Amino acid sequence: IIGNILEQARYYYTPDKFSTSIQFSESDQYTIQRVNIDDTTRTYSFKMLQQFNLNHKFTKTFSSNYTRQIDSNLDLDRLRNDKWKIITDMDPGRIESLSEKLTNTFVPDFMKWLNPNITFNPIYNWNLNIIDTIQTADVKSSSIFKTKIGLNIKDIIELIYTPENKGNSSSSRGRSRSSSNTNNNQNKINIQNPFARIIIGKIHSLASKLKSISSTYTYSTSHEYNNISADLNPSYLYRFGLQESPGVPYYSSDIDNSIVSSSGHSYSTDFRTSTNINIIQSINTSLEYKFANSISEASTASNTENISSSYYPWGPRGDKGLPIANWSINW
Repeated sequence: IIGNILEQARYYYTPDKFSTSIQFSESDQYTIQRVNIDDTTRTYSFKMLQQFNLNHKFTKTFSSNYTRQIDSNLDLDRLRNDKWKIITDMDPGRIESLSEKLTNTFVPDFMKWLNPNITFNPIYNWNLNIIDTIQTADVKSSSIFKTKIGLNIKDIIELIYTPENKGNSSSSRGRSRSSSNTNNNQNKINIQNPFARIIIGKIHSLASKLKSISSTYTYSTSHEYNNISADLNPSYLYRFGLQESPGVPYYSSDIDNSIVSSSGHSYSTDFRTSTNINIIQSINTSLEYKFANSISEASTASNTENISSSYYPWGPRGDKGLPIANWSINW
């Protein structure tokens, strides 16, 4: 099995897509009051937006997409009268915001009966604050880890058992279809013992009434720090959601005492599983179970925790009972 997986693997060393762009936006506006034409107000802005995108498909089943965006203010004394310095000196001006996003997707193709899908998506944001002449920054790192599977008992049984009607129908189809089925059947075991085929055939018939069991697990985190040192360059462990602190120290003694730094953390877990059962052709039963837990921690407020689940309440206040799946019947 491992040999077949490695034999069919494909590795790509060059990026699938690469793009970068720079946009300039300049606005110069004069506002004249009708009642007093000498009262003129000028509004000027000069912005620059930089974008960078990199998509890389490492294998057939694993890919990553990276996006970076920087917003800058070019309305500065050193650039106002000599805009060529932006190019000659590679001067980005005053960076006011920065965002990074990484999307990772892993979809193994060697477990068709399980149909797994794994994603990990961290997001990082940095924003500049200017209070009088003091500069601080707000940083936030959040990540979402999600795993999804679709367990199909019927497909598991067909790894060792091929129904008679399925074998006959597949052989009568087109040439390209039959060749693909032949390659798939080479990796399967078809039990030939008559007694075993009768027992497994009954189990296969019952499993045909049960649709795939879909389960999803999601774990999300968020770490936010406000009014910290603008000179701090957070580590990539923090940016990718693998570290809670952006660095030590994340405060500065140069920040005025009247400016209060704060932080906040949140953690959430969500699990749900569902399936459908066809009792008979005209009656369908669906089952679903949910569980969610979230924790919020803040330096300026008390911690909170919320728990919710599919639950059958019991007792005067409903605080006693047992977990039970939500169900419905349609006909």
